[in-house]
Amino acid sequence: MLGNENRGPPVYGEDVMAPLRKIWAVMDAPTGKRLAPFLGEMVAVLERAGELDLEPEVRATLVAMSAATIDRRLATERKKMRLTGRSGTKAGSLLTSQIPIRTWADWDENKPGFVEIDLVGHEGGNPRGEFCQTLNVVDIATTWTEPRAVKNKQKWVFAALREILGAFPFDILGVDSDHGSE
Repeated sequence: MLGNENRGPPVYGEDVMAPLRKIWAVMDAPTGKRLAPFLGEMVAVLERAGELDLEPEVRATLVAMSAATIDRRLATERKKMRLTGRSGTKAGSLLTSQIPIRTWADWDENKPGFVEIDLVGHEGGNPRGEFCQTLNVVDIATTWTEPRAVKNKQKWVFAALREILGAFPFDILGVDSDHGSE
């Protein structure tokens, strides 16, 4: 292939990539466009703190790195941070059989008492094991919001919902949910 004969070893070896990954993590994983302008300053700060000890040529190569190169070189690291998996909610009938559910005939979003509920899982992308979830109940008309931390989706969600219904300053007239198992 033309043009490849003169190519030497990669410019950005592990001696450059290790400090780049460290700085990127310290700065909370910004894009290359946001990271590049601050590389020189961050290298200096981390060297003063004893967190980096770079050879002059490595430092020069690192701080000269372009935003696009930073993004390309950190693509694998960024991909590792991406949350994966499916939604934690499935169709269920526990609440729909025990409380009034929204019907278009009697729903009035301008009147306090018509709420939306949702359960948010805080499992960090791994739904195995025990983790906290938050049940959020929001009145549509007033935006009054009552959140509760719950242990799991069945028993504790229903108990939290009963507690929330008692905490609202007005009667709950209807509930709309995404029809998850909560």
